[in-house]
Amino acid sequence: MMGIFEIFFSFILGVLAIRTFFWHLQNWQLREYRTDRMKARLKTVEGRWEIFSIWVFPGIFPRPKRSFRILLICTIFLFLNTFLFFIKTPHLSGIYWFFQESRFPLFFPLLIFERLIWLTVFVSVKLSEIPVKIRTKKLFKSTKKLLKRTPPNLVKIAIGGSYGKSSTKEILVHLLTQHFGAESVLYNPANQNNEIAIARMLQKNKRFLTTRTKKKKFVIIETGAYKRGELAQVCDFFQPDVSILTAIGNQHLDLFGSQRNIQLGKFELAQGAHKTVYFNADNHLLEEIFNSSTIEATPIAVSQAKAEKIRSYENRTTFKLYGEHFVLPWPGKFFVQNALLGLECAKEQGIPAKKLAQYLHTIPSLKRALNKTTHPQQQYTLYQDLYSANAQGVLSAIQHLQKSNGRRIFVSQPLLELGSDAQTSHQQIFEALKECDAEVYWLKDDFKKLGKQIIGPNFFALNPRQNTTIQILKILKKTLEKNDHVLIEGKIPKTIKQIFTT
Repeated sequence: MMGIFEIFFSFILGVLAIRTFFWHLQNWQLREYRTDRMKARLKTVEGRWEIFSIWVFPGIFPRPKRSFRILLICTIFLFLNTFLFFIKTPHLSGIYWFFQESRFPLFFPLLIFERLIWLTVFVSVKLSEIPVKIRTKKLFKSTKKLLKRTPPNLVKIAIGGSYGKSSTKEILVHLLTQHFGAESVLYNPANQNNEIAIARMLQKNKRFLTTRTKKKKFVIIETGAYKRGELAQVCDFFQPDVSILTAIGNQHLDLFGSQRNIQLGKFELAQGAHKTVYFNADNHLLEEIFNSSTIEATPIAVSQAKAEKIRSYENRTTFKLYGEHFVLPWPGKFFVQNALLGLECAKEQGIPAKKLAQYLHTIPSLKRALNKTTHPQQQYTLYQDLYSANAQGVLSAIQHLQKSNGRRIFVSQPLLELGSDAQTSHQQIFEALKECDAEVYWLKDDFKKLGKQIIGPNFFALNPRQNTTIQILKILKKTLEKNDHVLIEGKIPKTIKQIFTT
């Protein structure tokens, strides 16, 4: 017979188990249910700790987004654990029955259930792949059939690369929208750039894709990839007229397996284009693969004097192109290359150079890249680069921070999925920060020894899960003044971001 203490502790453990289950669901959902991305996560200190910790989420209750896949995994998980714990046959008994004669018949099975959640969720995710793959295959086939019915004046543009995709797409979308009208341009949100999300977006917009109009219409997709074959799959159903390749770096190197695989994987976008290919000729990895191929493409490079008189200010970047003066209201010279790709593509679609200069000047600030605000009370400058997940983007943001006066504060955490390049990339980042004379507040354990070794007393390793971290950063904020500059880099916790924004 169960005692009151066992019932109490079993209840607490049961609540924790439910919470842990939903956290694992959310964790898999954030990594798109990919085993390769989960393996990369487990290579980090925090990732390994999360597997066996009983309190793995800093909030009250994790909430994964409701979807068909989540409901499917929950159903499989329920059936799997029912079988493991409660099956009763002459030859096989579930875990629950082994403890019926023990002193704690409820607590021990619950403890085993909670400790095995990471494993049973993993099995549930893998089993859910079977019906999902069948469903996905039908989705791609249906989307390919849909796009064959599009009118001839619909231009399909695909944008890919290791980095610079979002900013290039935002520039191109803005230019085309200003000239042809918002009703003539369809594009996917930046955080929905895998092949399934793209296909679903196209399916939801059948009327736009199939309705005939006198004006040109455009479908612009930003597409990501984690291994070879994924961009080829997108091109198979999307059939792009124009492909734009922004740059190749070491992002997701751990998933691709090698730098050569990244080159070949991104190059699939060029191979799938029916008419025109634009690529960043300043990027040596792109230039290398295009020089070794027979595909005709248009190289766009600042080094080829495509743009002149490039000037970067705190709130804008200016340059001369096509005989016109362009103002891009985003800070950072590194945005010029992305602007050139977008401008060249828009010009080929019939927009005059003078109009392009007018349109670019009115583009709104880019939330998914480096943007600048001023704190209303303390007047310090805050740069937020919250979606950067590559070393090149981080180094570009640090380069912009270096131009500022006053104190320079850098708040960030390690980059993920860099594989064998992880040590080298973080070393380059820390060396750039040392040269910048920045105070560095590092929010994870990974690479903290390297950071301390290179930067020295200006390097502060913090744990975002601890209340002391919040207190330290709040004290830091109180010391900031008008000429000081803070750069928040990467997907840091909201609680940290709010310290500097409120």
